[in-house]
Amino acid sequence: MGAQKSSSGVRWFSVGPDEPRFVDDRDGVVVLTRRSPGEAGSGGAVEGAGFLMRGCTNPDCECTEVSLLGAAFGPGTEAVGFDVNERAVDLRCPGAPERESNLSLLSLTLDLASGEIAPKAGEEPAVDLDWLRNEMTDGVLLDRLWTAFLTAKGFADPAGPAPADELPDFEPGEKVYYSSVFPGVRPDGYHVGDRDYLLSDVHCPKPSCRCDLVTLDVQERSDDAPPRSIGYVELTISAPRFEPAWKPRRRLDFVPDRGADRALLEDLFERFRRRYPSGDARLRERQERVRAVLRPVFEASEGPSTIVGNAVTAGRNDPCPCGSGKKFKKCCGAVGSGR
Repeated sequence: MGAQKSSSGVRWFSVGPDEPRFVDDRDGVVVLTRRSPGEAGSGGAVEGAGFLMRGCTNPDCECTEVSLLGAAFGPGTEAVGFDVNERAVDLRCPGAPERESNLSLLSLTLDLASGEIAPKAGEEPAVDLDWLRNEMTDGVLLDRLWTAFLTAKGFADPAGPAPADELPDFEPGEKVYYSSVFPGVRPDGYHVGDRDYLLSDVHCPKPSCRCDLVTLDVQERSDDAPPRSIGYVELTISAPRFEPAWKPRRRLDFVPDRGADRALLEDLFERFRRRYPSGDARLRERQERVRAVLRPVFEASEGPSTIVGNAVTAGRNDPCPCGSGKKFKKCCGAVGSGR
């Protein structure tokens, strides 16, 4: 989806079936398309919506909600144009002037954490909201929008690690949150019923460790109260490196806190799995990123380390494969040290 700038200052983005999603970090442009109902094959007309994403620009604010200001477009649209300064959206259609006046204007709110999207109060948007909501179940798209959001706040490298002097302190055998090493990561939220939940992946940071256990810490979040832990999910990322599918795993445990519901943990994990179909590959990549950043910490205290053999999952009473000398359940198999 190429971008061109006209003499009027409008940036035009061509619309076609080959690139259904486009996000421009510089100006917060978002274009989502789908093939029109009844169209088949690789060609054919497309329809969709184009937005300017606007949100809080305070780099210290932890808000996650943005406004989507834009327009829906139907079959026959060749390009979507954005005048960023005027916050205007135009369409280019065959036989129509460059600035099209008959637009289906949209004004929506989007929570980048949970993917919840809704029209502004009292408005009836001329767009298929079910389609947009389904688009926002895609974790890769939400992560991409989050990067654009942080770029607008002035972050030079939103996906990069924390500075060395801000990395987490930890003892041998402790796990670390991915977000403590990469603080610009999108908070992975889920809206269930009238409640909001946050899933955070927790990893063994030791580069030479052969364990393949990852913890998903689950918290209930609220605007007027601190996050409340409801339990965690432990799973082995047993697929080959960067294998794109979720594999039958050797271990998948749901551990609710006292008074919490195991069925809720299972439901949240299923939502997590649907949001990230790449599954094991994504978690393994994040584990490797954590270990790569923290490798100098271990090498400074232990000397260079190498990984020996393939990933293993120890029994809970077996010695931990990280070499700490502790039992697995008291070391890399213990979520308590990482929560």
